[in-house]
Amino acid sequence: MFGVSAEVKLGDKSQFVIPARIRENAKVGPGDILIMTSDRNGRMSLIKKPEDWAKAAWGCCKGAWGEKPLEALQKEREDSWE
Repeated sequence: MFGVSAEVKLGDKSQFVIPARIRENAKVGPGDILIMTSDRNGRMSLIKKPEDWAKAAWGCCKGAWGEKPLEALQKEREDSWE
């Protein structure tokens, strides 16, 4: 597992406290909005809602098309667009 991890226990009202070292590492605090998701395998994740989604996503796919993305795109078009 990457980063910091900790176990938490759900209370009677299905609430839990995010441990201090997790809050500090994730740089979250009072007033921040968190987004919680779960997948079909029961895995859950919790992320801080970005103030600007475009800025948060900028550069996330860097290198997906290799070193020369325009050439890779042109080759893809030539090979498959018939």
